Parts: sequence; C-alpha cells; structure tokens
Amino acid sequence: MKQDIPWNRYTAESIVIVASILLAFAIDAWWEERGERAAEQILLENLLSDFKETEEILEVELPRYAQQKEWALSVLEYGISGGSIPKPEILHQPFSFIRLWMGIISTYPKTDTLDGALASGRIGIISNHELRSSLAGWPRIVKEFSEQDAWIVDLVKESRPVIATRIPIASTILSWSRLNPEFSADQREGLTDQITEFIQTETAQNYMALKAEASAAAEMDGELLLSAVNGIIHLLEQELM
Repeated sequence: MKQDIPWNRYTAESIVIVASILLAFAIDAWWEERGERAAEQILLENLLSDFKETEEILEVELPRYAQQKEWALSVLEYGISGGSIPKPEILHQPFSFIRLWMGIISTYPKTDTLDGALASGRIGIISNHELRSSLAGWPRIVKEFSEQDAWIVDLVKESRPVIATRIPIASTILSWSRLNPEFSADQREGLTDQITEFIQTETAQNYMALKAEASAAAEMDGELLLSAVNGIIHLLEQELM
C-alpha cells in the first residue's frame, strides 16, 4: 500500500532549519556589529584625547609664530631706517634677541592614533561620514603647516653661522638656560652695539624679511590647523555623547 508523504512535516522541518540558519547568521552579524561599535567607541575616545592634546599644543605654540613675525618686522624696519626711529623693545634685550634669532620653534601635532587608523584601514569603522571625511583630510592640513614650519627651521639653521661670525658669543648665549650673571654692564652694552650694527647689514635684513614672511605663513596655516582641530573635536564629542 502506497504511503502518503508527510509534506507538512517536511515543510515544517525545512522552515525550522532555514530559520535556524538565518538566526545564526543574524546573531553572527549582531555580534560583529556590536564588536565594531565597541571598537569604534575606543577609537573615537583615543582620537578625542589626541586632538585635545593637539589643541593645547597649538594654543600655546601659535602665538610664538606671531611674536616671531612682529619682532622680525620691527627689527627690519629699525635696521632699514639706520636707527632713525625708536629702537624696538627686543633690541633692548640682547640675550632675548639672540635667542629669538637663533632659537628654533617647531610644532608637532599629536596624530599617533589617527596615523595608525589610516594606515590599518580602521578609519572605516567610523560610521559618521562627516567625521570620517574630516579625519581623512587631516594629514593634508598638517603637511601644509609642517612645510611652513620646516621653512622657518631651515632659515634659522642657515642664519646661525652668519650671526655667530658677526657676534661670536651668540652661540654661547643660545646654549644658556638663563642669563649669565658674570656678564658686566659693559659687556652687555657691547653686545647691544654689535647687534645694532649687524641688523643694518643687507644680510641681516634679508633674513628678517624672510623670517617675517615664513612666520606669517606658519601663523596662517596654524590657524587653519587649529580651526580643523576644533571642528574635529566637536564632531568627536557629538559621536561620544
């Protein structure tokens, strides 16, 4: 006798098997998404820490570029005038003048976490498109600022032998952490006279003009950098709320 095929039971069992498979896939996807969100959270927190540190660095360092620009312009104007205008304040402080002339300012934004995320591709786990786009564009902004920063460093390095030749004690002064108390008033006055004579030379004036230009460019790019930092911090804080 021919037996009836239990289609209803087979259908029910098939549905259960398919449902089980789909459920397993759904659970795996859920766990994977949950893991990605946890990883994203950690990445965002680390990025926020780095960018807040960068914000603090820039807020301290950027005014120094403005200071470099202002003293270079004031000394340049005084040198060109042949001393016929009031002497700028910096020339009343010969030790500070030499440190400003020969000292190097260099600013390094903290980008370790972002560099690692970009290199590994982990930047892709950030779900906010605007934030991801801003972070991806960050290296270009840093590069533009670093190029201006490097220009100043190169100028200073090239000028050191020149000022050291005209003012032999300049290199020694640069290495001091504070004013040497053994310097007499006559020695200080002699140093001031050497500086005053030096800044009226074409070599010194060319350097000061370039230093002012490079400092102004670094200041401008630095402000763009700080603006980008503030924008990224805002987006990061919104994502972490």
